[in-house]
Amino acid sequence: MAFEDISLEHTTLSVLLLVYQQENLRMLDLNFPSSINQTSPYAKEIIEKLKPYADIRRVLPNRRLSPTINTANYCYLVMEGRVMAYRTSDDRMISTINAPFVCGFMGIITQSIDIYLKTTTPALIGKILLNDVDGTEKLLNELNLWEPLSKHMMFAFKKYYICNQQITAPSAYEIVCAQLQILMNEQRSLRTSITAEMYIRNKTTLSRSCVMQVLSDLKKGGHVEIDRGILNRINSLPDKN
Repeated sequence: MAFEDISLEHTTLSVLLLVYQQENLRMLDLNFPSSINQTSPYAKEIIEKLKPYADIRRVLPNRRLSPTINTANYCYLVMEGRVMAYRTSDDRMISTINAPFVCGFMGIITQSIDIYLKTTTPALIGKILLNDVDGTEKLLNELNLWEPLSKHMMFAFKKYYICNQQITAPSAYEIVCAQLQILMNEQRSLRTSITAEMYIRNKTTLSRSCVMQVLSDLKKGGHVEIDRGILNRINSLPDKN
């Protein structure tokens, strides 16, 4: 099924996402860990077309960006900088997001969005109010953004899927190794600003003692190089028998 076969004028985002998921989920590249750190190839087009309708501001580090404020829903255009995505229910860090990225459009069809963003560097952020659902859908139609937005949201779904896989691995050892690979693929400015132990605990439910024990064993075996808590190099991550 091609997008040309769909009447976008009367198609809601939820239906379009369902069609795209059914037709294209098999095409997702689930390579780990490189794919989890990729930026969306569709975000730039979306941001360029939506910029005239956004409230654009410079945002300092460590500022929270919530998709729902009181009863208002917002979409965020991450135009410059880096943010972290967190789960609202338990403040668990999900993943790193580098510009360009778009977050929050699920607010068109639901008020329950269990994710918020937090800036980790100075950032340029655009904010768009989504409460006028009919107006938002009309705007997306006029700008021909349904297709790139749907592809972008499938890209975001892929990242979330991989993140969830890695924090539900069978053993603490596998969880730690998976997070070390993700950390090693982060931008150097982030990787050198946080200890491996803290990075892993921010994203998992593992205790500090558990994480430290695995890291200590890996370091003693020469599998990783960690200096003052900072991960510098991964030499090998052997399977644990």
